[in-house]
Amino acid sequence: MRTYQQLLHLPHNYIKTSHALFTSITLRTFFFAYFSLFIPIIIFQYYKHLGSSFAINMLGVIYLVISITPILAFPAVTKTAARFGYKPILITSLLFLFTGLLLMKYQFFFPGALLFGFSSIAWWISYYIIFLDSINIQHTGKNVGLVETLGALSGIIAPLIGGLILTYTNQSIFFLTSIAVICLAIIPLISIKNRFTTHSVSYTDLIKLAVQYPKDFFAFIGAGGEGFIYAIYWPLFLFLLLKSQLSLGIFASVITLIAAIASYILGKRSDHKKAASLYQKIGTTSFSISWLGKSLWQTPLAWSLFDIIHRIFNPFFVIPLNTTSLYHAQKGSQSTYITFREISYRIGNVIAILISILIIHLGLPFWLIFVIAAFLSLTPMKIN
Repeated sequence: MRTYQQLLHLPHNYIKTSHALFTSITLRTFFFAYFSLFIPIIIFQYYKHLGSSFAINMLGVIYLVISITPILAFPAVTKTAARFGYKPILITSLLFLFTGLLLMKYQFFFPGALLFGFSSIAWWISYYIIFLDSINIQHTGKNVGLVETLGALSGIIAPLIGGLILTYTNQSIFFLTSIAVICLAIIPLISIKNRFTTHSVSYTDLIKLAVQYPKDFFAFIGAGGEGFIYAIYWPLFLFLLLKSQLSLGIFASVITLIAAIASYILGKRSDHKKAASLYQKIGTTSFSISWLGKSLWQTPLAWSLFDIIHRIFNPFFVIPLNTTSLYHAQKGSQSTYITFREISYRIGNVIAILISILIIHLGLPFWLIFVIAAFLSLTPMKIN
């Protein structure tokens, strides 16, 4: 069996950090595959007695808090990291996630959302800084592909387990198992190498990068907006269609298996610029077609087929975008570019949330949100 070191072409002194980092990200991905699929449904059901439209908009407002918090919090995150390093920030991000889970368990959704938002920006900035420091840069695409594959493999059974727990036990068990996974994800990070930068990131830095990389800026906004709609509204409406959390879990697990295979195959080839560009076009076009199909043919069979298309081509959308952005990050200040990328994603989240809330508030057809997602999914096509 080949080791991480062989798969990722890592020098010996980086193997400990890479093992620990990949173990933690795999557990964290398992958590989100397990938790994030069902939390929109839990929030919707909590507010449903006040009306379905109100419940859907409350869901949007809660996720608006999650998305705006990183935009406000990143200066403090990068300033603290410049002083203490990114390892303690990475660990702290999971502690905030742990606390946010406890709050949400007792229906304190808005305080929990604040902590989720802070955890998100602290995690991703720190993760990518340490990730770039612990890999062979020439094999960035392969590394990204392997991480995506590990995450997808961990997510194959996660939705099924979540559906089984919510169907046959209760929400308390669901939250407690979520908390347990996050605790496990913290443990490997204790042994990783700390990474320091001397530069904190300001809003002015991000504006300069948006001017320097306008294609990247709009690509991240589009990917963030599309990702929000898929992660939040799509599971909710699948649940309303399937009428069962267990059915939703089974559906998600099956199509995740297909995505895991595609992730590893694609990642091997994404280090080639021409191939990455072609895959990006395939991914963005396929995403757009899947969203348009969902908006035009609103039947269980059609939604299932178009969602399978979405998941099969997910690696074509995500891996070239991540690989290209990480190559760009290596051209200058890594912390500044990665923060720029993550904040651009959050701006996309906010735009998608506000448009979705407006559509629902005005009583317009819900499929218009899918049309918006189709448009947003095309924006990464021009990144290079």
